[in-house]
Amino acid sequence: MDLGLSGRVAVVTGGSSGIGLATAQVLLAEGADVALCGRSPERLSAAGRELSDKHGKERVLATRCDVLSADDCKELAAAVSRWRGRCDLLVNNAGQARMSTFAETTDAAWMEELNLKFFSQIFPIRAFRALLEASDAPAIVGVNSLLAYQPEPHMVCTSAARAGVQNLLKSLAGELAPKIRVNSIVLGLVDSGQWRRRYESLGLSMSRADWLASVAKEKGIPLGRLGEPVEAARDRLSGLAGGELRHRRASRDFGRRLTLHMTRRDSRTAARMRSIRPSCARRTGIPAGCAGQYGPGCPHSRPAQAMHRDCAVRRGL
Repeated sequence: MDLGLSGRVAVVTGGSSGIGLATAQVLLAEGADVALCGRSPERLSAAGRELSDKHGKERVLATRCDVLSADDCKELAAAVSRWRGRCDLLVNNAGQARMSTFAETTDAAWMEELNLKFFSQIFPIRAFRALLEASDAPAIVGVNSLLAYQPEPHMVCTSAARAGVQNLLKSLAGELAPKIRVNSIVLGLVDSGQWRRRYESLGLSMSRADWLASVAKEKGIPLGRLGEPVEAARDRLSGLAGGELRHRRASRDFGRRLTLHMTRRDSRTAARMRSIRPSCARRTGIPAGCAGQYGPGCPHSRPAQAMHRDCAVRRGL
């Protein structure tokens, strides 16, 4: 399939394993040149060799970068600029889950988790914004978790942080429009490197496949398995980045608890939504002055902007 990525330059954080590595593979297969980064020199070197052997060394840049360091992210952006002189796509994929209840989570753990989830998005976006703005079709993809909407009691800290990141990405989708498209990908359970490391840390006698099947059963996933990284990468990440989707919501179920959900607002859609608000307000009786937020004396039960979007979808505006 042609996702319109040929000749594009993409950057994938957390690209040395799991969903990040699968995303890099799909992007390269679609014709994009890919710069990937990670914290582990060993995993990053192995991923770089794997991708270079298959797609050519000249199309792959593997650079160590800690996305929680603003200086590292600036250096990564400078390296990409020297390498290709541009960046059309930034995929923020770095991050991992923390297993703890509210009672078990220390103040230091809260600070560490919030810092990881927020600044793994903030620092790369800041560092690459200038390069993205110079592109004729720039896009940012923020990989998030279903925990943003369905928190787990044993992952209280991570769930709260994920919800905050989702809010951040939605805000950026509006603020960076019309120049830069911002996409948020909300993943369910995907068999990534984190699950492999979790299995190894448990020291179980059962095989990894049997353990994952038991996890799927416990979580109520009808297919009896977790999603594969390549499924998330091929079916969603690269499709959004390549301009395949516009303003819509889509879902692919691997089961009740494994859902892939995304929202996109590109420049044309953002302008279109702004332009239809007055007519949408007249049709629904919503005061046009609400402008997407509660105004003085506003009687509505939810922000008018959400009602505008719903009205637009219902009426096909």
